[in-house]
This record gives sequence, C-alpha cells and structure tokens, in this order.
Amino acid sequence: MYRTRSKQLHGFISGDLVRATIPRGRWAGVRTGTVAVRVRGQHRVTTATGRIDVSYKHLTLLQRGDGYTYALGPEPGM
Repeated sequence: MYRTRSKQLHGFISGDLVRATIPRGRWAGVRTGTVAVRVRGQHRVTTATGRIDVSYKHLTLLQRGDGYTYALGPEPGM
C-alpha cells in the first residue's frame, strides 16, 4: 500500500504560468512566472528576476502547464 498523492493543490499544478499580485510588504508588486506548488499553501513562483514564495490567495492562473517552456522577460516598471 502507498499513500495517494494529489497532483493539484489549491487549484494550481507545478509548471502553471501565474501572475502574483502581492498587495503589501517588502515584495509588494505584480510578478509573472511559473509556479511550484507546496502543500502548506506558500507556493514558489520563479520569475525572470528570481524566486519568491507567495500564498496561493495572491495567485492568478494565466496558463496551464502544458509541457512547453515559455520565455519570461522582466516585468515593466521593475
């Protein structure tokens, strides 16, 4: 026997293209990148400028991870 794993967490799957809208704090702003899901809800978003951990509540799905790699550029105004 083994424990079944959930492939989808909080509506996101690793590799999805998301927009993170962080309302306040040190990392406030809007960033776009791919997501790596975590069970605790603090998903890691990899952008062109680095990685940030953000709550699933601040993420918006732009495109499902479909197996292709998309180029990410710097956000305007950053």
